[in-house]
Amino acid sequence: MALSKVAQSEECSNQVVEAYIRQLELESNQAVRVAVAQSMPQREEAVDAMVERTHDVSPEVRAAVYAWFGGAPAAVLSTQQRMSLLASGLRDRVPAAKDAATAMAASWLQQYCGGDVLQLLATIDVQQEQGVALELLDALTSTQALDWVQLLRSGALGSLGSAAA
Repeated sequence: MALSKVAQSEECSNQVVEAYIRQLELESNQAVRVAVAQSMPQREEAVDAMVERTHDVSPEVRAAVYAWFGGAPAAVLSTQQRMSLLASGLRDRVPAAKDAATAMAASWLQQYCGGDVLQLLATIDVQQEQGVALELLDALTSTQALDWVQLLRSGALGSLGSAAA
């Protein structure tokens, strides 16, 4: 509780973010790492450390990290970081972490792409990572964040074909 109050305050400085990052890197207790990840300020300075935590041994920490990225502006991430998050998250062996990564992608789709799947696909490197793009579409469809019938009716997929020509 105290962590979240500090993180959400207007005076949250780089020193606070650095302290969170240090704690996340050095803490051996999984519950503490989860609490720190959940309370990490949504700041660009935290992105690299949070991406690194997608490889944490604890699936609970990984899930908390994906949830954090679901609320972070996708624009602060590079294409490579978005691809890394999607690849590691959608391929996670633990369902809770995989579900959190799917929720992250659904959040990006709605919050930053206005529900436009083509816009979401444009933010990742579909040419180099077709497998990740297919996994993304499958995950979004399985959670009903993406409705193929509505997408087909809207004609959006037709614009995909004309863009490729």
